[in-house]
Amino acid sequence: MRKTFGIRICLVITVSLLCSFAAMAQQDCPQLYSLVDLNRFQRNAEEAFRQVDLTKFREETEGMFQATPCLYTPLTRNLAASFHRLRGLRFFVDENQEMARLSFAAARSIENTEAFPDDLLPPNHPVRDLWATVSIQQPVNIQVAPPSRGTYYFDGLQGSARPKDWPTVVQQVSRTGRVLGTAILDPADQFPFGSTSNHAARIALFSGAGVSAVASVVFSSVALSLKNDLDTQAQKPTTTASDLTQIYNANHSYVGMAVSTGVLAGLLAVGGTLAN
Repeated sequence: MRKTFGIRICLVITVSLLCSFAAMAQQDCPQLYSLVDLNRFQRNAEEAFRQVDLTKFREETEGMFQATPCLYTPLTRNLAASFHRLRGLRFFVDENQEMARLSFAAARSIENTEAFPDDLLPPNHPVRDLWATVSIQQPVNIQVAPPSRGTYYFDGLQGSARPKDWPTVVQQVSRTGRVLGTAILDPADQFPFGSTSNHAARIALFSGAGVSAVASVVFSSVALSLKNDLDTQAQKPTTTASDLTQIYNANHSYVGMAVSTGVLAGLLAVGGTLAN
């Protein structure tokens, strides 16, 4: 029974470690989102605007703004274009004409087509005029140094060219397709990755080392308690060999788990120190 209980504790701590790593990898994300989630926010925002429900429109665009930096898969070009169109529409609703213009420029740089159907915006709507006056004839890009891990995607397009004159959604993606980070950048924003790209990894490694060290101490304490229990029970004439064997095996199980988590704590701490 003690051995089974020990295994259960080990599993609980292992799951806790994994959860800690996942949480630290996405520090600012209460949850991760898929492209399906993002598309749902976008469709709901369009429908709310179609119904002239600006409260609902703001709620759905806020959901889109929250979901985009927390995507766990790379953004597609069409969803990036939809993101910038709706962001521009949100800026227009909030009476920020300049940011609406820049967002529309970003959208047109991806899909230079008619953005809004007639049932969403009537033909004489001022947003259509603003969309039509946006110029993307001579786009200027800023070349970004390649990341130490994976590659960059700007609005769903792989490469190192950041648009200079309008917003963009940048993602750092590993070679296996896992999103390492996402940011919504306006022209004046500093690039969020690069020399600090491993900051989250260092935090995760050191946090994991701390959790592993605590687990090692817990397992060591239980092992010591079982060792004392073994010595005590061995002095009692009523204790059977089976009882002693059970305590002995449980003690060795906890010793093994204490050593394993201690080694893991050391390796994670070294990894955090070497990360740069």
